[in-house]
Amino acid sequence: MTYPQQQRPAPVYYRPVPFSGLAIAGFVLSLLWGFGFLSLIGAALAAAGIRETKRTGKRGRGLAEWGLGLGILGSLWLVYLVGTWVIGTTT
Repeated sequence: MTYPQQQRPAPVYYRPVPFSGLAIAGFVLSLLWGFGFLSLIGAALAAAGIRETKRTGKRGRGLAEWGLGLGILGSLWLVYLVGTWVIGTTT
């Protein structure tokens, strides 16, 4: 008794989910603490990246969260530096 030859199912190709460009840009700019206002811009882009990853399902939410945290720390560092400069020049 012979069995009919079974056909293999057609291969399924999955498209990779793209990364959020806002999340990447926010993370990279937040890493640049020494340049002051770039960390502020990085924090804003990272916040927009978090919203984009929620809305569209793109990858990069972790990068955006780290970018937001580093951007906030960089902004606090900028406030500290400006504050110490102002206090040092007024006394």
